[in-house]
Amino acid sequence: MDLFTLLGKRRDEDSDLPASADEVGFDAAALLAGGVPVTPSEENRECLEALRAVIDPEVGINIVDLGLVYAVACREGGIDVVLTMTTPACPLSAVIEEDVRDAIWEFVDPHAQVRVAVVFEPAWSPEMMSAYARQQLGR
Repeated sequence: MDLFTLLGKRRDEDSDLPASADEVGFDAAALLAGGVPVTPSEENRECLEALRAVIDPEVGINIVDLGLVYAVACREGGIDVVLTMTTPACPLSAVIEEDVRDAIWEFVDPHAQVRVAVVFEPAWSPEMMSAYARQQLGR
């Protein structure tokens, strides 16, 4: 599946989600390819820990344990994050995206160029949550 297909699944017509790879500035599909969504490099682990500070305001659990973070890639000068929302109609998507940038800047690198892509394929499901998140939600 190419990036345009991934990003073509927009929240709604008024969404500010990028419509193409050119608008995103990185290939989210390439980060999602390969079966292991998050590379276990030290930099990526640091980014994931920073992203644990981002709490989904509707659920009260961090986006990593909720399974919303699909991929993290550290590159020279910046960090790319591919994530999803629990539903394409999430009214707080822009808030979460901004919180992702703020967390990276605060805990990893205040000068990093942070690029965030919100995708809806694969669709999020409760099975993507960590054991901790499931326990917190009584599942």
